[in-house]
Amino acid sequence: PTPCHSVTLPTAQKSREGHALTSVSSVDELIFVALNQHLPKLSVVVTTTTQKTINILNAARTCPYHFSFFLCSMEVDIVVVGLGVLGSSALWQTSRRGISCLGIEQFSLPHVRGSSHGGTRIIRSLYPQQHFSSLVDRAWGLWKELETEAKTELIVETGAVDFGIRNSKPMNDLVSICETNKIPYQLLDGQQASERFPGLRVPDDFDVIATERAGIIKASKSTAVLQLEAVKAGARICDETKLISVEDKKGSLVLTVRDQRVAGLGQTSKIQCKKVIICPGAWLSPSMKELFNVKVHSDVLQMGYYYFESKGEDKNVYDASKFPVFVDYSSEGQHIYGTPSYEYPSLLKVGAHGTKFTTNRTTADSRSFSVNPELLEFTQQRVQKFFPKANWGKVLHSETCLYTQTKNAEFLIDKLPSNPNVIVGGGGSGHAFKHAAAIGEVLVDLALDVPSEWANTQSFSFDYHMSSNANL
Repeated sequence: PTPCHSVTLPTAQKSREGHALTSVSSVDELIFVALNQHLPKLSVVVTTTTQKTINILNAARTCPYHFSFFLCSMEVDIVVVGLGVLGSSALWQTSRRGISCLGIEQFSLPHVRGSSHGGTRIIRSLYPQQHFSSLVDRAWGLWKELETEAKTELIVETGAVDFGIRNSKPMNDLVSICETNKIPYQLLDGQQASERFPGLRVPDDFDVIATERAGIIKASKSTAVLQLEAVKAGARICDETKLISVEDKKGSLVLTVRDQRVAGLGQTSKIQCKKVIICPGAWLSPSMKELFNVKVHSDVLQMGYYYFESKGEDKNVYDASKFPVFVDYSSEGQHIYGTPSYEYPSLLKVGAHGTKFTTNRTTADSRSFSVNPELLEFTQQRVQKFFPKANWGKVLHSETCLYTQTKNAEFLIDKLPSNPNVIVGGGGSGHAFKHAAAIGEVLVDLALDVPSEWANTQSFSFDYHMSSNANL
């Protein structure tokens, strides 16, 4: 049969790239070569783009053996760059519409370098801003479609509580959104809230808004399922592949990408496509500057979330079966959010959120992964104040992630002003995950010139994020 691609064998060093190339024609041959060479991981260089190649690649990705693919050359309709949750959603939306597409990711999948990893995030239908509330309503429906398509659970419905000072602007805005969007809710005072949720305690001048359409979304799993369903629908994925440049040639785009694998030796290749969707995560500002000489204003913040053990007789007081996700609106610019015990037995997850912390600014490449004392101390103070049945003084586990913080925490979802064939999604600002299923849909609608309710949202535009008053 005609060779469909080549297998990179690191045991030989005679070819130009330092590797011997062996042609194979089925996934079974791939596995045979790997086992015969005693290789724990097999690297595959794709040299043709026939349907047979696609079938073999898809079969290889669903088998238990670990293959890593790298492109020699390829031509597709749409390339999605960056496979965090936004890019993975866009890839799923593209492939399920029957469009030939490729997803590339600069790191080995899965990874913890960005903003889409970890066990859980919050998903909720209630937002103080109308456009975010509408967007997450669409996202909820799409996440449910993905659950049905993949035959797996991604959302654990727990309900939510939002609490803050009575008659403050955030609390009044939340009630107004509930009324406008017909979101069922209950307005509780502190005593009522504590009776319903014994693990919660708020001051007498606080109100608590309880809603039902909310819960935990499984973060890493959801991102992986988006990728898996995209591949099942015909998409191809190449990780450890970094975008270097984008050239416009007679209406089509030529992308130069670089092999990031340790054994890749920096080899570059070309991909030709009609449209490219770029979801750079925390690399938003530097990538826009380097690729297109466009200044997008954003800050990178390394945030933290912490796990506190339940105390007292009822170790399950914060269990997801009886306690909701929560958001604290008691102060502007610095507050907490969290999820009930789900990832770890009897551990309440609480994270710091906001832009008024002073010691957590970083870059995507220089972030530390270490616990930030300022964030931890603030979180512990709030846990001590609001969660009397959590051991605030003892953190049993902690993790970090990156916020790509933009003006007013607005997303960037728009076509590049200088080239409408380049579409960009980013600026998650610490709250994009729940919206991601809908953001991916909007990005693909933009690429295909399909009318979208959110495509012309001014605060999602390049103009908004490039303007002189967009500085943070």
